[in-house]
Amino acid sequence: MKKINEYFDKIYVLSVGATLERIDSLKTRLNGLNFEIFEGTDGKNYLPEIESINLFPQYFFVENNIDYVRFNTLSKGQLGCSISHINIYKKIVESSFKRTLILEDDAFIEKKDFFAFETLIEKLPADWELLYLGYKDVVKKQRKLPVFIQKIYHKRKNSRIYNIPFGREVKGFYSTKQKKYLKGGVYLATYGYAIDLEGAKKALKYSKSVKFLADELLMELVYHGKIKSFASKEPLINHSYHFQSTT
Repeated sequence: MKKINEYFDKIYVLSVGATLERIDSLKTRLNGLNFEIFEGTDGKNYLPEIESINLFPQYFFVENNIDYVRFNTLSKGQLGCSISHINIYKKIVESSFKRTLILEDDAFIEKKDFFAFETLIEKLPADWELLYLGYKDVVKKQRKLPVFIQKIYHKRKNSRIYNIPFGREVKGFYSTKQKKYLKGGVYLATYGYAIDLEGAKKALKYSKSVKFLADELLMELVYHGKIKSFASKEPLINHSYHFQSTT
């Protein structure tokens, strides 16, 4: 545990209006981590008199530089979550934090996984920029297919996967197995990941216009080869169904 606390300049837990009960639960679920609550953006505060984003006036999207096409069908909570992660990247860059662990407030770590976590950070390349620790492997089945079948599959698919279109080069979708970790590949969820200073700068550059959900933004960066990304071979951080995320 000491290694993890020393390895990261900051450990943020993203939460909106965290109650004492929530904080006490986090202390138990993240036993030993020196974390700080990062107050997220509550999407419900955006035009509170209007219930749905699709009813928002056009000026709201223009003034806040938010992509109307992407967000007009989503919830206020999803928009707030996206803005919250962007605000964390801003804080990282402003503070020049070299390495930051970012958790959402439904995250937890099993004691056995702390040891795997410490081993992982010892083996990672020094120039990593993004590290997935809690995630859903959304292309796990496709990853097992031969490359030429992957290409055929992607070219024939007319749909999209989490806002990333099929039909392009497939390489960015799939990680490669190393001895202690996975290199590259797209993953879903943002309840447990780490980012370094350069990675945060790149995420901010892609966020000048808010057009992605939080996990979509990271997936876009990875898919297009804009960030040096890695993942634990198996998720080391999980999320609680009892304490659902407030973001």
